Amino acid sequence: MLAAFAAFAMLLAAMGLYGMLSYLVTQSTHDIGVLVALGARPGDIIRLVVRQGMELSAIGILAGLAGVAVLTRVMASMLFGVDIAMRPNIRNSLSELVQLSAA
Repeated sequence: MLAAFAAFAMLLAAMGLYGMLSYLVTQSTHDIGVLVALGARPGDIIRLVVRQGMELSAIGILAGLAGVAVLTRVMASMLFGVDIAMRPNIRNSLSELVQLSAA
């Protein structure tokens, strides 16, 4: 059951990243056209889009880590069996999110 929720969360994260990057590219279509007119290569445009997407993803990941740092202690005091030693799970989840945002 937990794995199904985790898979659903990753699916939602992937859909959110896709939507965010789609909106970002749609909003900067004019700028991309100007860059192409000035001689930018397709690789330069791809690098620009990927860099902007990774910057936004990094901000989201850092905000999520800050929330985890605070909420882990709160949840550990409220729930039985939840301890702060769950750091490897957090690290694995973080690496999966980074891979998902890079894909």
